[in-house]
Amino acid sequence: MHEDALAAGIGILDLEFVLGAGMAAAIDEALEQLSHVEAIIVDFDIDVIDRGQFPGAPGARPGGLPVWDFFAAARRLAEEERVRLVDLTEFDPSLDPSDLSGLTAARWVAEILAGFGRRMP
Repeated sequence: MHEDALAAGIGILDLEFVLGAGMAAAIDEALEQLSHVEAIIVDFDIDVIDRGQFPGAPGARPGGLPVWDFFAAARRLAEEERVRLVDLTEFDPSLDPSDLSGLTAARWVAEILAGFGRRMP
């Protein structure tokens, strides 16, 4: 699948790169790869968060992205003028009776709104 994406001209930043370079550098790199486009849609696939920090995602696994990095990415990308649409996927509240995942998803909404708010003069 990785090779198919590269063959189609889709940029790939894997978790190793993100954790090594840092979230800010990863986002800068991704935005640079998209410097030629006028509008960006961001699909926040929440199951990238470490399973211990987000049990309410069917695909989440141990060793995933720390939740703070996910929040930082949400806010930074929402600040980007070219980002016109965001969505959140892979959240199943029934998998987490503790509500930790619901609270995390709600925080994502707050981070998105904060990022959009920073666009205003």
